[in-house]
Amino acid sequence: MFYAFTTFGWDFSQFLNLVLFLPFFVKPSAANSFTIQNSIAGKTASLIKTSAKLGAMASDSNQESVNFISEWAWHNGIIFQITDDILDLSSDEQTLGKPSGNDILEGTYTLPVLIALKKQPEKIKKILSDVSDEKIILKEVISEFNNDEIISESKLFLKTHIEKSENAAMKIENKDIRNILLDLNRYLIERSN
Repeated sequence: MFYAFTTFGWDFSQFLNLVLFLPFFVKPSAANSFTIQNSIAGKTASLIKTSAKLGAMASDSNQESVNFISEWAWHNGIIFQITDDILDLSSDEQTLGKPSGNDILEGTYTLPVLIALKKQPEKIKKILSDVSDEKIILKEVISEFNNDEIISESKLFLKTHIEKSENAAMKIENKDIRNILLDLNRYLIERSN
């Protein structure tokens, strides 16, 4: 299958993106923990976990280390995605390099949007529809997704994965690798504050 894509001029990363992300172009209809977990997992966690696992395997790490690095990477990918979701709503265009709320404009339902949908489904569906149909400007309603309640709940979800990622990293025997992975977590957390 990969060979068929290379004949069309695709490189491996384009092929991998298609395989990993194709199922997530469809908007979820309802927000629940399963939807949130799967959306984030498909977007980033799977890619980071696979990359870290392959790196650990290529470096001849023992199976236990490969497993702990994979577990760390899964949760690190979720941390990355949640912090990115928060930044998408709370940063300005100059900082992001794209308009604030761009994920919403592209029809991507990030964690804050899914939380808002769970809390007020009819209201948020209407807002998202109106933004999509250009009946309202996103800047006028972004506070529906970027408010203390939604961001606090997003950060609670984030905290769970920080703890799980750190727990996995702490099980890695190699202190240098463990410290690098914990530093990566800290960087991602600081990035969203």
